[in-house]
Amino acid sequence: RKARVRDLVPSALLCLAQVLWFSLPLIIYRWKLVPGVEALNIEHRTYYFVWAGLAHGIQYLWITAYYGKASARWKGVVPYWGKTLLAGTAVWTFPVLLFGPIAMGRLGSEGGALSYDTGIALLVAAGVNIHHFMLDGVIWKLRNMRIASVLIRSAKAETTARESSGTGGLLARRAVWGLASVALSVALFVFWQGSIAGPLAWERGDLAAVGQSLDRLSWLSYDSYSARAQLGDALREEGDVAESIRHYEASLRLKPGRADVHYRLANALRAQGETDRAVGHYREALAILPDYAEAHYNLGNAFAGQTRYSEAIDEYRLAIAADPNFASAHNNLGNALQFQGDLDGAITHYRAALRIKPDDSNATDNLGRALRQKW
Repeated sequence: RKARVRDLVPSALLCLAQVLWFSLPLIIYRWKLVPGVEALNIEHRTYYFVWAGLAHGIQYLWITAYYGKASARWKGVVPYWGKTLLAGTAVWTFPVLLFGPIAMGRLGSEGGALSYDTGIALLVAAGVNIHHFMLDGVIWKLRNMRIASVLIRSAKAETTARESSGTGGLLARRAVWGLASVALSVALFVFWQGSIAGPLAWERGDLAAVGQSLDRLSWLSYDSYSARAQLGDALREEGDVAESIRHYEASLRLKPGRADVHYRLANALRAQGETDRAVGHYREALAILPDYAEAHYNLGNAFAGQTRYSEAIDEYRLAIAADPNFASAHNNLGNALQFQGDLDGAITHYRAALRIKPDDSNATDNLGRALRQKW
């Protein structure tokens, strides 16, 4: 009550920033200030996180700058923010370069290295948060004047420390800031490729450019298993099966345990006539997800194409066990049984296919031929 208004403004602005973290995205959504953006949609959680991170970062810069101004090394807000940007970017960037699949990640088991979206980002964030908690602790400890007198050195102490560091200390500082500048350059490159160049290429349908962007990100360990698989799907739809295979394989190198990607890669390999490799990936998918009906069905089709009818029959039966209403599996099981000479069994499954899907012309034709052959 005794404080002047001007003295209360900083605290009021800090509280306002805290409120805006959560209320501003909601206001944008409710009042439709930015058409087409739903701030609370789970698909936009990344943008919400960035907004909260920026607001939180500004708060911390405000607080730390207050103490920084007490230092003899203080040279103004702009240099301070610039060094903060360099240091913060280095903390987020160097661990990815060191432990990603392209660098030290290669020391691990083949295909087992983490990509940025399969764990590295979370590990780095955990490390950054340790620093975050330390900073929180320091800020609270500064309320105790005896601790503050130790943590915030006087101008005289700063000068003494700087003078005693000598040439070696100066070179070390320059080396640190030089490396931090490299990290910032890498971060800007990654941001450009991942957030601007890549998305723009997707929008204009330039899949080759999307692939180039992902390849460039992979140089720096920022590759994405999900983006690779998505690109593989798009390329296959456009008929570029060979290139889709390359991206499916890249996705599996980053995250081998994706049954759906093994399945899609197997389908692409079959389309290229590489049936033996396709069989291997169908089996990989089924080892991960044993009740994967579509994988059993297409593995059966691969075996049937190689006239391995007994194995095809086993796979069709497993597909039907996983999904009793799988009309195509019933129909193809009927075909395999007919090739094996089991006409009655074939007729049974053709009829099962038609009960599930009465307008199935293939099952209708197959049933008619089987009945004519029987009678």
